[in-house]
Amino acid sequence: MTRESKITPVGAGHIRLSLLWKISITTLVAGLIPLLILSVTALNGYSSASQQATDVAATALDTKSAQSLQLRAIESAEALSRFLEELVRDTKTLTLLARTSESYIAFYQASQSEIWYRTGSVNAPQDRRQAIPLYREIAYIGADGRERIRIVDGRALPDSELRDVSSPSKTTYRTENYFNDTRALKQGDVYVSRMTAWHTSLPNAQPGGIAISGETDGAAYARYEATIRFASAVYNAKGEFDGIIVLSLDHRHIMEFSQHILPDAEQPATPYPDYRTGNYAYIFDDEGYTISHPLLSRIRGMSADGQLISPIVSGMSDEERKKHPFNLNASDALNQETYKDVMAKKSDIKIITNIGGTPRATIYAPIPFSYGVYRDKGIFGGIVIGTSTKDFHKAADKVGSIIEAQSQSVQNSMYIVAITAVIILVLTAALVTGTITRPLVRLSRVVQKMEDGELDSENLNIILNQRIEDEVTKLAQVFKKMAVQVQLRETKLKRQIEELNIQIDEQKKAKQVAEITETDYFQNLRSNAQGMRDRFKGRDST
Repeated sequence: MTRESKITPVGAGHIRLSLLWKISITTLVAGLIPLLILSVTALNGYSSASQQATDVAATALDTKSAQSLQLRAIESAEALSRFLEELVRDTKTLTLLARTSESYIAFYQASQSEIWYRTGSVNAPQDRRQAIPLYREIAYIGADGRERIRIVDGRALPDSELRDVSSPSKTTYRTENYFNDTRALKQGDVYVSRMTAWHTSLPNAQPGGIAISGETDGAAYARYEATIRFASAVYNAKGEFDGIIVLSLDHRHIMEFSQHILPDAEQPATPYPDYRTGNYAYIFDDEGYTISHPLLSRIRGMSADGQLISPIVSGMSDEERKKHPFNLNASDALNQETYKDVMAKKSDIKIITNIGGTPRATIYAPIPFSYGVYRDKGIFGGIVIGTSTKDFHKAADKVGSIIEAQSQSVQNSMYIVAITAVIILVLTAALVTGTITRPLVRLSRVVQKMEDGELDSENLNIILNQRIEDEVTKLAQVFKKMAVQVQLRETKLKRQIEELNIQIDEQKKAKQVAEITETDYFQNLRSNAQGMRDRFKGRDST
């Protein structure tokens, strides 16, 4: 039994790919891979550099923003401290004036400052600036504790409305002891009370606590009533205690130092801040109670019996919070730390979550002051500028957006360059490949015609007449010489074959003749023909 050998045809089972495609693919791969690597490396490098630039810029701008806000807090605290010092000087000046209603009214009218607020409705707010007196009340109280002169809102009260304030229960807020505290001071000293007001939860007592539907928070601020007492003892010509004078500061002038601050370089001030944004400033006193705040309900205040209302504590509902002031010492650890730093005369920046749960960057600074109840601590309180962390990074985010936009623009440009390069590479590859393959294709046609015994001079001449000679041109020259030689050999061979064919034909004819003449039949026929010729000759001779 024999095994039959199977011969696989050339090219069977293989992918046929023309030389054009082979060269094109090779050229593209050789060009595209380095281009892609370069593009990816460049884009990644630029992206990394952009991110680093953004991070550096963000850090620098955040630091600058924080430092700017800290400087602003310090400047506001120092400005408020100077204002308090001016009020102390006013108090001392009042002790030198004639103790008459006329001189006090003149002093009242001369002491004014501006407040700025937003009134009207929420849908139609109106910004308003209003000059109001610094002092709601000016009073002279005799040595027995009974008021002798009392100017309220620029009007001298009649004797029937004068009070004996030596008894705290007879004072405005029913628990004030400014007369006895001032009397106990050394001559020339000035008494200063803490901020005193009815809490906003007592709308009948606190005009700023009356909620009118649809009105702005600033409208309530315009009606808000609170005071800080400044007092000093007066003496007669004999140097004997002759009573005290009292200046009752309209507390809104203190609130003006914080109510309009916005931690935004583009809009640094506002008629009245929006608590919901987390961007506002507030002031707290030496006991940690808020005494200036966008939400008036957060400010320390008295109950109807003159007792300080307890502060907000965790677990209170929103409605319950409205009935209590805010105190840093009753809040979280970070607020407590803020209070301690201020009492230690430190300024700093912290991230604190407010009552509403909004993360805030908090910048604070102490307010130096050493009179009255603040003498021992030497601190009136602290001013705090707060901003939501999103707005705190506003400048950095803006620069980051610019860098990101530029980065995206550069990346888009690089994509365009890369795509353009690919197109150029493809066209170049096609052009170069064409210059190589077209002559080869022509040469292959020449070869195909040679298989048919023809010489394709037209295609050979096109290859040979190229302006730029290359290896294909040389190959065509060699191939033409070879083709001419082959043709010459083929012609010579044909002639030799023709001559050989003629000789073969003559030999065949001779052989065929010999084969015929050598037969018996032909010999007999020949003999008969010779006999016939001989007989005809005999007849002719006769």
